[in-house]
Amino acid sequence: MIRLLQYKYNILALLLCLLNSGTIHGEIQSYFFHYTTKEGLASNNVHDIVEDQHGFIWLATHYGISRFDGCSFRNYEQSNFPDMKRNDTYHAFKLPNGDITFGGSNFTIYSYDYKDHNFHDISGFVPDEAHNSDITGCSIQPDGDCLLTSTGMGVFSYDKDANTFRQICAKIKDKKVLEVFKDFKGRYWLGGYGGVYVTDIEGNIQFDFRPRINELINNILQIDPRHLLLCSNVGSLWMADLNGDIPSIEKIPTPFRSVASICKSSDNTILLGTSGDGLWQTTYSDGKFTFDRIVPINKADATMSKVSAIYVDSKKRAWISTNDNGVWCINSMSDAKSFSSVELGIPK
Repeated sequence: MIRLLQYKYNILALLLCLLNSGTIHGEIQSYFFHYTTKEGLASNNVHDIVEDQHGFIWLATHYGISRFDGCSFRNYEQSNFPDMKRNDTYHAFKLPNGDITFGGSNFTIYSYDYKDHNFHDISGFVPDEAHNSDITGCSIQPDGDCLLTSTGMGVFSYDKDANTFRQICAKIKDKKVLEVFKDFKGRYWLGGYGGVYVTDIEGNIQFDFRPRINELINNILQIDPRHLLLCSNVGSLWMADLNGDIPSIEKIPTPFRSVASICKSSDNTILLGTSGDGLWQTTYSDGKFTFDRIVPINKADATMSKVSAIYVDSKKRAWISTNDNGVWCINSMSDAKSFSSVELGIPK
């Protein structure tokens, strides 16, 4: 009897400990569509995803670009489209003018022209030495600003009137920027190899969290008007609190490491893709995070462990690209069946 009571006490203590640390997690099983080179994809190493105004899904892969029309793929290679410069394509995004654009190593950046069905180089806004740098991403900010980042030329903002990019934050000394987020106060959160720091539009540093973080930050997501998630592809998950005059950051305990991509799904839950631990969903409530791993219920023989990008399209479908197993798609997260370890009373 004493042993039984002690056992129950230990289980209760463990559950309370997990609840307090925010690491309680369960499993979500869902039906996925899965596309690889067998279905016509250019490469199983897919780096990024974007949707155009016609509903086509464009995929930046290691061996060219694939366009998916819902039934089949059309592939584009540098040998047939010289302005692509190279086949390994790492970033796909839509500019404010609607152009589907791709970027990557050696500052290659080119847009698809629907009129002549060709790609056109748009790198004229940078000097020749920029080709020693790489484009690291492009994102639309909450205020509509379109910001481009690079590993050598810093940050650029898209000029909608001139249809080109112009450099901002020019005073920053470290031009190797992996991610940028513009908060509601007009401050720029710059993620780099040593962490994250905050500047004004000229590049004057206002807050520097690099000594605290001391690991690269490659993704920043706003989870609500006052909180940001800072993600590391080689390390931890951090949250920034923007309340008050001085923002603060804290490390978030997680059942995984190395977040390669992060995105909000159609129901505002947060999807996190890791570099070895697969796909996860998290919710933030009452100051705590809960995590659930998402697994394909219909693909027991296939893995989705090395996620490279996550994208939610206009039909609320979540697309997940991987480094070695093509691209996956789930129609709606509401279709997923969740098995929560909290509900079952079994901590994992």
